[in-house]
Amino acid sequence: IHDTLAEFMNRPTSIEDLKQLFYQKIQKTTLSTADRLFYNSTFEHHIAPFIIENYQKCQTYTEITGQTTIPVHNHSFTITARVDRIDIQNNQATIIDYKTGTTPTFNQVVKGYCPQLSLEAWLILCGGFKEIHPSGVCDLSYWHLGRSCKISNFSDSKHDITLEQLIQQTETGLKQLLELFDNDTTPYEVCPIAQLAPTYNDYE
Repeated sequence: IHDTLAEFMNRPTSIEDLKQLFYQKIQKTTLSTADRLFYNSTFEHHIAPFIIENYQKCQTYTEITGQTTIPVHNHSFTITARVDRIDIQNNQATIIDYKTGTTPTFNQVVKGYCPQLSLEAWLILCGGFKEIHPSGVCDLSYWHLGRSCKISNFSDSKHDITLEQLIQQTETGLKQLLELFDNDTTPYEVCPIAQLAPTYNDYE
């Protein structure tokens, strides 16, 4: 699904072309016939119409990789990210993450439990993506793709923090985390936050 949308967004045509592109890609997988039929149906009747309905003509970058280097004590740390999609309108960036499984809540993003989008936003603003240089980030967005497609956007009004403050908080938290773990006495705990520990944890 990710590969299909990345290729399609770079040369959008019709919904039939979008479906055919997906059919071609899924035929190259090792999925069973039953699984292919299931995903073909989901894509044809739910995901493809949703993508076409929400398409807006703008400058779009898909599966784009960025990185930056942060000084930590006497050396440096490089952080990299691969973003599903970045839309640029009026020199403002919207970061889009496609989710075919469980979608994090923005409450989890704000608390730092799921920092992917806010880290990508910070990476954009510090020039981590060579291809793009927007003046700001205007939205973080999850696109849930399945039999019930929907878009979840970050909203300042629903949280006690603005998007700008969230990005600043993410940068501060990242640097504190790097400094903390750049210390031989800092333990790497399996489940540092007990209430978020998974029910089944083979790793532990």
